[in-house]
Amino acid sequence: MKQIEHWTGTTAIEVAESAGGVLATLDPLANLVRAGVPLWPAPELIQKMYASDRWRGKTEEDDRAVRRYLGHYCDLQSLNSEDAITWSFFGPLIYGPTEWRDEFARRTFDALGLPKPTSIAIWLWRRIPHPEKPASTGGPEIDFGLQSETCVVFGEAKWNSQLGAGQGVAGNRTQLDLRLAYCNDLGRRALPTARHWAILGVGRESDVLSTSSNGSTFVRNVSWTELLQFMPSILRSELEKYVVWKELHSSKRPGK
Repeated sequence: MKQIEHWTGTTAIEVAESAGGVLATLDPLANLVRAGVPLWPAPELIQKMYASDRWRGKTEEDDRAVRRYLGHYCDLQSLNSEDAITWSFFGPLIYGPTEWRDEFARRTFDALGLPKPTSIAIWLWRRIPHPEKPASTGGPEIDFGLQSETCVVFGEAKWNSQLGAGQGVAGNRTQLDLRLAYCNDLGRRALPTARHWAILGVGRESDVLSTSSNGSTFVRNVSWTELLQFMPSILRSELEKYVVWKELHSSKRPGK
Protein backbone atom coordinates (compact mmCIF):
# COMPACT_ATOMS: atom_id res chain seq x y z
CA MET A 1 0.00 0.00 0.00
CA LYS A 2 1.14 3.52 -0.73
CA GLN A 3 -0.19 7.02 -1.31
CA ILE A 4 0.14 9.09 -4.47
CA GLU A 5 -1.07 12.55 -5.34
CA HIS A 6 -4.30 12.63 -7.33
CA TRP A 7 -4.03 14.23 -10.79
CA THR A 8 -6.26 17.09 -9.62
CA GLY A 9 -3.60 18.05 -7.09
CA THR A 10 -6.25 18.44 -4.38
CA THR A 11 -5.61 15.30 -2.37
CA ALA A 12 -3.51 12.19 -1.91
CA ILE A 13 -5.13 8.82 -2.57
CA GLU A 14 -4.28 5.32 -1.41
CA VAL A 15 -3.36 2.78 -4.04
CA ALA A 16 -2.66 -0.92 -3.91
CA GLU A 17 0.30 -2.49 -5.70
CA SER A 18 0.28 -5.76 -7.61
CA ALA A 19 3.00 -8.40 -7.52
CA GLY A 20 4.15 -7.01 -10.88
CA GLY A 21 4.31 -3.41 -9.66
CA VAL A 22 1.04 -2.16 -11.20
CA LEU A 23 -0.82 0.40 -9.11
CA ALA A 24 -4.59 0.35 -8.62
CA THR A 25 -6.88 2.85 -6.93
CA LEU A 26 -8.91 1.44 -4.05
CA ASP A 27 -11.99 3.28 -5.26
CA PRO A 28 -12.48 2.61 -8.99
CA LEU A 29 -14.04 6.05 -9.46
CA ALA A 30 -10.81 7.69 -8.26
CA ASN A 31 -9.22 6.52 -11.54
CA LEU A 32 -11.78 8.32 -13.73
CA VAL A 33 -12.40 11.87 -14.90
CA ARG A 34 -15.97 12.88 -14.03
CA ALA A 35 -16.05 16.42 -15.47
CA GLY A 36 -19.53 17.18 -14.20
CA VAL A 37 -21.26 13.99 -15.39
CA PRO A 38 -24.50 14.15 -13.33
CA LEU A 39 -25.33 10.43 -13.05
CA TRP A 40 -22.37 8.92 -11.23
CA PRO A 41 -21.25 6.32 -11.87
CA ALA A 42 -22.77 6.32 -15.33
CA PRO A 43 -24.30 3.10 -16.74
CA GLU A 44 -21.29 2.47 -18.98
CA LEU A 45 -19.06 2.37 -15.90
CA ILE A 46 -21.34 0.09 -13.91
CA GLN A 47 -21.13 -2.28 -16.89
CA LYS A 48 -17.35 -2.39 -16.44
CA MET A 49 -17.34 -3.07 -12.70
CA TYR A 50 -17.32 -6.85 -13.03
CA ALA A 51 -14.84 -8.94 -11.06
CA SER A 52 -11.48 -9.55 -12.69
CA ASP A 53 -8.96 -12.24 -11.83
CA ARG A 54 -6.07 -10.19 -13.21
CA TRP A 55 -4.81 -9.05 -9.82
CA ARG A 56 -2.31 -10.53 -7.42
CA GLY A 57 -1.30 -8.18 -4.66
CA LYS A 58 2.28 -7.46 -3.70
CA THR A 59 1.23 -8.12 -0.10
CA GLU A 60 -1.84 -9.55 1.64
CA GLU A 61 -2.76 -5.98 2.59
CA ASP A 62 -2.73 -5.00 -1.10
CA ASP A 63 -5.01 -7.96 -1.88
CA ARG A 64 -7.50 -6.99 0.81
CA ALA A 65 -7.47 -3.26 0.18
CA VAL A 66 -8.04 -3.45 -3.59
CA ARG A 67 -11.31 -5.34 -2.93
CA ARG A 68 -12.57 -3.02 -0.21
CA TYR A 69 -15.01 -0.90 -2.24
CA LEU A 70 -16.72 -3.42 -4.54
CA GLY A 71 -16.00 -6.66 -2.72
CA HIS A 72 -13.81 -7.62 -5.68
CA TYR A 73 -11.16 -6.10 -7.92
CA CYS A 74 -12.25 -4.65 -11.27
CA ASP A 75 -9.95 -3.62 -14.10
CA LEU A 76 -11.12 0.02 -13.96
CA GLN A 77 -9.01 0.35 -10.81
CA SER A 78 -5.72 -0.28 -12.60
CA LEU A 79 -3.65 2.72 -13.59
CA ASN A 80 -2.85 0.67 -16.71
CA SER A 81 -6.55 0.47 -17.59
CA GLU A 82 -7.40 1.51 -21.14
CA ASP A 83 -11.10 1.48 -20.26
CA ALA A 84 -10.43 4.11 -17.58
CA ILE A 85 -8.77 6.53 -19.99
CA THR A 86 -11.34 5.77 -22.69
CA TRP A 87 -14.14 6.76 -20.32
CA SER A 88 -12.23 9.82 -19.10
CA PHE A 89 -11.99 11.22 -22.63
CA PHE A 90 -15.33 10.16 -24.07
CA GLY A 91 -17.68 9.78 -21.10
CA PRO A 92 -17.82 13.52 -20.35
CA LEU A 93 -18.51 14.19 -24.05
CA ILE A 94 -21.42 11.75 -24.09
CA TYR A 95 -23.09 13.22 -20.98
CA GLY A 96 -21.99 16.82 -21.40
CA PRO A 97 -23.54 19.65 -23.43
CA THR A 98 -24.25 19.14 -27.14
CA GLU A 99 -21.67 21.85 -27.89
CA TRP A 100 -18.88 19.65 -26.51
CA ARG A 101 -19.76 16.73 -28.78
CA ASP A 102 -20.14 19.00 -31.80
CA GLU A 103 -16.78 20.67 -31.21
CA PHE A 104 -14.95 17.38 -30.72
CA ALA A 105 -16.59 15.80 -33.78
CA ARG A 106 -15.82 18.79 -36.03
CA ARG A 107 -12.16 18.76 -35.07
CA THR A 108 -11.79 14.99 -35.30
CA PHE A 109 -13.57 14.70 -38.65
CA ASP A 110 -11.53 17.58 -40.04
CA ALA A 111 -8.28 15.89 -38.97
CA LEU A 112 -9.43 12.64 -40.60
CA GLY A 113 -10.51 14.40 -43.80
CA LEU A 114 -14.18 13.53 -43.27
CA PRO A 115 -17.15 15.75 -44.13
CA LYS A 116 -18.24 18.17 -41.41
CA PRO A 117 -21.05 16.56 -39.39
CA THR A 118 -24.38 18.28 -38.88
CA SER A 119 -25.39 15.82 -36.16
CA ILE A 120 -23.26 13.44 -34.13
CA ALA A 121 -23.61 10.44 -31.83
CA ILE A 122 -20.73 9.34 -29.59
CA TRP A 123 -20.89 6.03 -27.74
CA LEU A 124 -18.78 3.60 -25.70
CA TRP A 125 -18.34 -0.18 -25.61
CA ARG A 126 -21.01 -1.29 -28.06
CA ARG A 127 -20.89 -4.65 -29.81
CA ILE A 128 -21.26 -5.05 -33.56
CA PRO A 129 -22.40 -8.20 -35.40
CA HIS A 130 -19.54 -10.61 -35.90
CA PRO A 131 -18.45 -10.35 -39.55
CA GLU A 132 -17.85 -14.10 -39.75
CA LYS A 133 -20.84 -15.18 -37.61
CA PRO A 134 -23.62 -12.61 -38.08
CA ALA A 135 -26.04 -14.61 -35.92
CA SER A 136 -23.75 -14.34 -32.90
CA THR A 137 -24.60 -11.80 -30.20
CA GLY A 138 -20.97 -11.78 -29.09
CA GLY A 139 -19.40 -9.77 -31.88
CA PRO A 140 -16.42 -7.46 -31.42
CA GLU A 141 -16.73 -4.76 -28.77
CA ILE A 142 -15.93 -1.32 -30.18
CA ASP A 143 -14.19 0.86 -27.60
CA PHE A 144 -15.75 4.09 -28.83
CA GLY A 145 -17.69 5.22 -31.86
CA LEU A 146 -18.56 8.43 -33.66
CA GLN A 147 -21.44 8.46 -36.09
CA SER A 148 -22.75 11.27 -38.26
CA GLU A 149 -25.30 11.22 -41.06
CA THR A 150 -22.60 10.16 -43.59
CA CYS A 151 -19.64 8.90 -41.54
CA VAL A 152 -18.82 6.14 -39.07
CA VAL A 153 -15.60 6.05 -37.01
CA PHE A 154 -14.77 3.01 -34.88
CA GLY A 155 -12.18 3.64 -32.18
CA GLU A 156 -9.65 1.13 -30.83
CA ALA A 157 -8.23 2.36 -27.51
CA LYS A 158 -4.98 1.06 -26.03
CA TRP A 159 -2.64 1.97 -23.21
CA ASN A 160 -0.13 -0.80 -22.57
CA SER A 161 -1.77 -3.75 -24.31
CA GLN A 162 -1.02 -4.87 -27.84
CA LEU A 163 -3.55 -5.29 -30.62
CA GLY A 164 -5.48 -8.52 -30.09
CA ALA A 165 -4.54 -11.45 -32.37
CA GLY A 166 -5.72 -15.06 -32.74
CA GLN A 167 -9.32 -13.95 -33.31
CA GLY A 168 -12.05 -14.94 -35.75
CA VAL A 169 -13.51 -18.37 -36.45
CA ALA A 170 -10.15 -19.83 -37.50
CA GLY A 171 -8.15 -17.88 -34.92
CA ASN A 172 -6.08 -16.24 -37.65
CA ARG A 173 -7.39 -12.67 -37.56
CA THR A 174 -6.62 -9.56 -35.52
CA GLN A 175 -8.94 -7.03 -33.93
CA LEU A 176 -8.28 -4.76 -36.89
CA ASP A 177 -9.08 -7.52 -39.40
CA LEU A 178 -12.52 -8.09 -37.87
CA ARG A 179 -13.35 -4.40 -37.73
CA LEU A 180 -12.31 -3.88 -41.34
CA ALA A 181 -14.35 -6.91 -42.42
CA TYR A 182 -17.44 -5.47 -40.76
CA CYS A 183 -16.94 -1.94 -42.09
CA ASN A 184 -16.39 -3.13 -45.65
CA ASP A 185 -19.46 -5.38 -45.80
CA LEU A 186 -22.08 -5.78 -43.06
CA GLY A 187 -21.68 -2.22 -41.83
CA ARG A 188 -22.38 -0.71 -45.23
CA ARG A 189 -25.50 -2.86 -45.59
CA ALA A 190 -26.76 -1.81 -42.16
CA LEU A 191 -25.96 1.88 -42.72
CA PRO A 192 -26.30 2.55 -46.46
CA THR A 193 -26.24 6.34 -45.92
CA ALA A 194 -22.78 6.15 -44.33
CA ARG A 195 -20.43 6.75 -47.26
CA HIS A 196 -17.25 7.20 -45.20
CA TRP A 197 -15.86 4.58 -42.82
CA ALA A 198 -12.77 4.90 -40.65
CA ILE A 199 -11.02 3.06 -37.82
CA LEU A 200 -9.06 5.22 -35.39
CA GLY A 201 -6.41 3.75 -33.11
CA VAL A 202 -5.57 5.71 -29.95
CA GLY A 203 -2.61 4.81 -27.74
CA ARG A 204 0.31 6.11 -25.72
CA GLU A 205 1.94 6.60 -29.11
CA SER A 206 0.32 6.89 -32.52
CA ASP A 207 1.13 3.32 -33.59
CA VAL A 208 -1.80 1.16 -32.48
CA LEU A 209 -3.01 0.03 -35.91
CA SER A 210 -1.36 -0.90 -39.19
CA THR A 211 -2.39 1.53 -41.91
CA SER A 212 -0.81 -0.30 -44.86
CA SER A 213 -3.79 -1.98 -46.57
CA ASN A 214 -7.33 -1.11 -45.63
CA GLY A 215 -9.64 -1.53 -48.65
CA SER A 216 -12.43 1.02 -48.73
CA THR A 217 -12.16 1.81 -45.01
CA PHE A 218 -9.26 3.99 -44.00
CA VAL A 219 -7.25 3.57 -40.80
CA ARG A 220 -5.51 6.28 -38.78
CA ASN A 221 -3.67 6.54 -35.47
CA VAL A 222 -3.32 9.25 -32.84
CA SER A 223 -1.84 9.32 -29.36
CA TRP A 224 -3.90 10.30 -26.34
CA THR A 225 -1.82 13.46 -26.13
CA GLU A 226 -2.65 14.29 -29.75
CA LEU A 227 -6.33 13.59 -29.13
CA LEU A 228 -6.32 16.34 -26.50
CA GLN A 229 -6.23 18.99 -29.23
CA PHE A 230 -9.65 17.82 -30.47
CA MET A 231 -11.26 18.14 -27.03
CA PRO A 232 -13.30 21.17 -25.93
CA SER A 233 -11.05 23.62 -24.12
CA ILE A 234 -13.12 23.34 -20.94
CA LEU A 235 -12.10 19.66 -20.64
CA ARG A 236 -8.57 19.88 -21.97
CA SER A 237 -6.75 21.13 -18.87
CA GLU A 238 -7.92 18.34 -16.57
CA LEU A 239 -7.36 15.68 -19.23
CA GLU A 240 -3.81 16.93 -19.80
CA LYS A 241 -3.11 16.48 -16.08
CA TYR A 242 -4.78 13.07 -16.14
CA VAL A 243 -2.62 11.80 -19.03
CA VAL A 244 0.56 13.05 -17.32
CA TRP A 245 -0.56 11.33 -14.09
CA LYS A 246 -1.16 8.04 -15.88
CA GLU A 247 2.20 8.23 -17.62
CA LEU A 248 3.89 8.91 -14.28
CA HIS A 249 2.28 6.15 -12.29
CA SER A 250 1.38 3.37 -14.74
CA SER A 251 3.73 0.68 -15.96
CA LYS A 252 6.17 1.36 -18.74
CA ARG A 253 4.97 0.48 -22.20
CA PRO A 254 6.27 -2.98 -23.25
CA GLY A 255 9.47 -2.64 -25.22
CA LYS A 256 10.10 0.90 -23.97
